Amino acid sequence: MPFRFEKLENQTLPVATYSLGDDDRRHKFLKKLSKDCQKGDVVVYIVKKEDKPIGLIGLGAARVGDIPCVQIEYIIVGKEHRGIKYEELGGLKISAYLMIFCLNAAIKVKAIIGARWLILTPDNEELERFYKKEFDFTVHDKIMYLKIPNKTTQKAMDDVRNGKNTESTTIEQIK
Repeated sequence: MPFRFEKLENQTLPVATYSLGDDDRRHKFLKKLSKDCQKGDVVVYIVKKEDKPIGLIGLGAARVGDIPCVQIEYIIVGKEHRGIKYEELGGLKISAYLMIFCLNAAIKVKAIIGARWLILTPDNEELERFYKKEFDFTVHDKIMYLKIPNKTTQKAMDDVRNGKNTESTTIEQIK
């Protein structure tokens, strides 16, 4: 069965998504994300395979100084799916699939209302190293930044797969 997204707006997370949190700290993040989604502060996208949640991402709007941004509020991949490259996703890991989805969403936001950066605040140094290595985020004052490209192309898909992002990098829409 193919992977699919489920979009949640202004509602709590389904109980099944809590299985993604494999410790108390992650459960707390998921509970906060659920409350933020219910209030309308965040939109959550759950990646499912065979109707089972295997990862999710929460997106919201933010500003860093005077710069409008799209913020990744939370991203998680179920423990048993971390690091696995899926043929059905063109050889991508779930984390890369989610990041490409985020970039596509950020590109749309940028085209409609303007935004310069996709940002996230990693929970720990290990995650900071991961986002730098895997997706070429830069870090400043504990906030990680990725320039939002202007449009989507195959070159950008390859750049994301290879952990590179430049101002001209863009991403092909994943359907």
